[in-house]
Amino acid sequence: GYDTSDVRAVLRDYYGCDETVFVPAMYGEGTGHVDMHVHLSGPGKAIVGQYSYGEDSINAQRLDTTATRLEAAGFTVARIPLPSNAGHSVFRSYTNALAVNDRVLVPVYDEDSRFEATALDVFETAYPGRTIVPVDSDEIIYWSGAIHCVTMTVAP
Repeated sequence: GYDTSDVRAVLRDYYGCDETVFVPAMYGEGTGHVDMHVHLSGPGKAIVGQYSYGEDSINAQRLDTTATRLEAAGFTVARIPLPSNAGHSVFRSYTNALAVNDRVLVPVYDEDSRFEATALDVFETAYPGRTIVPVDSDEIIYWSGAIHCVTMTVAP
């Protein structure tokens, strides 16, 4: 029952957020989690997924909108091609990564590795001096998430 102004007010009042950027959810992706298509790699820096319009025109547009909104809010945005979502049945995502200490755990997929090298290069650029660790996520992605999703409730 919350609209965007309600969410902004809650985030401002309870968490001190001065600005909130709303981005569209990906069509057909069941979790609705932003980490399935956006990875914040530092203050004012984001990696945003990208589909070709030939592969998934609806989500290509939504991800372009996401990148545009983040750039308008002052973020530096790097784009990263995403593996096939198999007609909206499995959303493989490189952005569902986790930076911890001097490592960055990045999900990779043998089932569609076309963009793996590009994805790892984007993360190396985003995290200079850190070791990028590819993690096979072919099995776990069927449970609606990858590295970030399965670790986000683990206390430090």
